[in-house]
Amino acid sequence: MIGVAFALHETFGIANGTERIAFERVVYQFAGQRGLGIDSTAVERIARIDDAALSSPAALAEAFSTAFGSTLLHAADATWLEALFRMTAAGAVGERFVPFDDVAPALRKIAEMHVPRVALSGGWPTIDQRKADLVGFDGSIVFAQDLGVAASTPAAFARVADALKLPADRIWFVASDARGEILPAAAAGLRTIWVNRNGAE
Repeated sequence: MIGVAFALHETFGIANGTERIAFERVVYQFAGQRGLGIDSTAVERIARIDDAALSSPAALAEAFSTAFGSTLLHAADATWLEALFRMTAAGAVGERFVPFDDVAPALRKIAEMHVPRVALSGGWPTIDQRKADLVGFDGSIVFAQDLGVAASTPAAFARVADALKLPADRIWFVASDARGEILPAAAAGLRTIWVNRNGAE
């Protein structure tokens, strides 16, 4: 018996700035509700923030502080902003996320063969769950963020093995990031399949 694990970061499709779009929407919504002015300097700061700077609760809180500049955000504001961001981002996935054409057929084929399958999320659970839903992934998902670890750590791969109830060397890990996903998975003892859509070296 083998199992298949998929990295959710751009293995199933292209996110197209889902996090950034959600962040911008939340910033302007919050500013409107609180009567906060968004000056040209703040707009420039917001425009420079990308998905990589929004990858965790701590990073998100820092991004909001950067966007509002000297405006002091209370702890309650940070909690509320994170919750709003999660909801807004989940909704934005349907607008921005573009699944690869070959993913859904491949997932159906794996399901037909009754191969156990799991996905590993290194991003926001609400976003990655929606991506998985859109491509028809019916396996369980390990959310590294909920575990408090990075998706590239041994602890995350151990949880993947636990979910599949298989030893690491019986699991094929499928991912698109050779350095950030494939190499750590191989180091953790998983077999790997690099989806190299861009023909990188």
